Amino acid sequence: MTKNLPWFKCNPRDFLEGTEGLTNEECGVYVRLLCLMYRDGGPIKYDLPVLRHALHCYKLSHCRKLVQRLVDLGKLRLENGLIHNGRVDREIGRESADNLGTIPGQSSNCQAKNSTFSRAKRDSESDIDPSLSSFEMGRARGARPAAEREGVEKPDRNRQPARPRKLPLPANFAPRIDEAIANGLTPPQAANAAAEFMAHHRATGEPMADWGAAWEVWWRRAIRFRARDTATKSHRPKVVTAYGAVAEANRREGLQ
Repeated sequence: MTKNLPWFKCNPRDFLEGTEGLTNEECGVYVRLLCLMYRDGGPIKYDLPVLRHALHCYKLSHCRKLVQRLVDLGKLRLENGLIHNGRVDREIGRESADNLGTIPGQSSNCQAKNSTFSRAKRDSESDIDPSLSSFEMGRARGARPAAEREGVEKPDRNRQPARPRKLPLPANFAPRIDEAIANGLTPPQAANAAAEFMAHHRATGEPMADWGAAWEVWWRRAIRFRARDTATKSHRPKVVTAYGAVAEANRREGLQ
């Protein structure tokens, strides 16, 4: 009996070109018939009631019309009450020949090599007791047992490095004001920045992995903000009121 295939090859280009003139319904029926042939391991019986159920057709006449359409297009052929497909017959026959060690159309030299390989494989396993368990057979063939492979640790490429643990603001933490002063802040400005830093994080309760680095980010940001404010004030246009203009004129004339 011919062995059925659990799967079959499908070349997308060949399939699209071969089904170019088919409707969606005809293409679906064609694919279902191919699957039935591969599942049953060869041609299937041309039995309209059975095919009507397998192809989900609502009438026997409609099922007959679809099958006949595929036969007329050369996709299928009817022989002795069986539905055939040329490619299915070739692949099923090739699979059966592979199981027997020969392939239709294969040269005698290749068949001799396949036969020699199969005979050598049988000879290598002829000394193995078939009553052994799968574990014992694996040891007899030279396979390493799982117990011996457990000692070899495989590198985990997906493992991420451990992140430092975040902790709340320590009660005894004191910002280093000297760092801020050394980088441009005045002592009052550094003290004010430290007070704002402590008050902010005590109010929010946000944990940090490195509180020293968090303080450095804070005072560097304070320096950047002050530099930006200074640049903004220097480019801000001076607003002169009427009283200011009179006072400036009197000053220049020496009246004040």
